[in-house]
Amino acid sequence: MRSALERLSEGLALARGAVERGGGLAPRELAALAERHGAHPDQVARYAELLGSREEVEGMLGAREGDVMRTLRANTLRVDRDELASRLEAKGASVRPYRHAPYGLVVEESPIPLAAYHEHLLGLFYIQGPASMLPVLALSPEGASRIADAAAGVGGKATQISQHNPRSPVIALDVSERKLMALKANASRLGAFNIVAYLMDARGIGSLGEFDRVLLDAPCTGEGLMPFARGRRPRPQGEVESAARVQVELLESALRSLGPGGELVYSTCSTNFEENELVVHSVLEALEDSGAGRFSLVDTGLDFGDAGAVEYAGISLPSQFRLCRRFYPHRHATEGFTICRIRRS
Repeated sequence: MRSALERLSEGLALARGAVERGGGLAPRELAALAERHGAHPDQVARYAELLGSREEVEGMLGAREGDVMRTLRANTLRVDRDELASRLEAKGASVRPYRHAPYGLVVEESPIPLAAYHEHLLGLFYIQGPASMLPVLALSPEGASRIADAAAGVGGKATQISQHNPRSPVIALDVSERKLMALKANASRLGAFNIVAYLMDARGIGSLGEFDRVLLDAPCTGEGLMPFARGRRPRPQGEVESAARVQVELLESALRSLGPGGELVYSTCSTNFEENELVVHSVLEALEDSGAGRFSLVDTGLDFGDAGAVEYAGISLPSQFRLCRRFYPHRHATEGFTICRIRRS
């Protein structure tokens, strides 16, 4: 019986071969695109293999911050979206509803930085990207009695979960004490008082008992943040492979912590196949073969985005992987993101 890591390694070897072949692009073309866009040639090859044309690769690599919607999340624990919009517009901002999230606002213009608004200091909103809001919507934590955010970071999504379900405990895990201090500050500012933070690696989540809902917004290479100055850096194939190995371990542990009928949302701010569908496929196959329970991909419930990838580098996945959602800066005006929802029978 092969482990999830062994299955992943087999897929990574096939993906590495496709990248080494340039994803179908000539070496000179690959090098020119990489130099023009500040990317690693491996990145260009990954996008070519995934997206299928030079035009799409150019669109993906050419996306910049101005191509991505600037959004914020109204904190409905303290204010509704319409009231917040009125308050911001009274101070010179131009905003409109973000139609893919019931509490989201798209900021068209603002005379001052968003973090400088008094409303931000009062905890009436959280600055959050358009795709970053979607994993919690896919999680649907309303009514769940026990919820975990397995890689909570500074608490953007944990506090969003609290908006959906302010009564049930939200167990927030992270390995960074610095990030958990920021989570504490954010939870206090936003009035999200049902969050319990643990300084721990999510690979140990099983010691905390069973959960009805788990969000694993996994640590990743951040390829989906390429449009932003902070995210524009080369990412070689080795970095992607290292991230995927950690992600497999985190996902397997998180899925084992689900109770019967529980659901997990796996997401990354990355668009490559290796960190997303390949990770999920490797873990689901290994769990099924080990008799650890029955897990299946289910519809995310999200109303836009591209279907998950089922063909890449000679790897063919079951059609259910189309239920995952993919978001690209040049197609959807969001950060690059991938989201999968998994249910334990």
